Amino acid sequence: MAKYRFTCINCNHVYLVNQQKVRFFDGSLCEKCGGALIAKGKEEEYGCPFDEPAYNPNPPEDNDFTAEDDEPIPYTVVDYITEHHKIALEIAELLDQKRQDYGTENIKKFGSYGVLVRVSDKVERLINLSKRDDTPNFESVEDTWRDIAGYAILALIELREGR
Repeated sequence: MAKYRFTCINCNHVYLVNQQKVRFFDGSLCEKCGGALIAKGKEEEYGCPFDEPAYNPNPPEDNDFTAEDDEPIPYTVVDYITEHHKIALEIAELLDQKRQDYGTENIKKFGSYGVLVRVSDKVERLINLSKRDDTPNFESVEDTWRDIAGYAILALIELREGR
């Protein structure tokens, strides 16, 4: 479905709205600065599930963005890189341990589709656990995420092997 573009005459903030909401936006005011919104016409489908406010692809020249406008990052880039390498090694070790228990044929038997089914089971587990407040009986939420990451690696191996 096409979106309609409305732009604030003061701050150039852009709103993309579905056709059904166009009549509500005519004559509306910008949530950021209170300026009048003017219709700029029909846009191609953006594929964004949100109606408004939308990302402004043409920000004003006098960008008033400050550090307070963004959520603070609680770590440095170096810490983040170090952490994701550490987690990747944990996943590799987990895959090695599980390979010893399961062997090599269980994944090869059904290829990447079999991995997809296993990932689907893990996602359903996460959805179920997110609805509860109690402690899981077996795997923790973190264990489930580790398994999903491991399955993603196995799926890539299977795809590259043509299975």
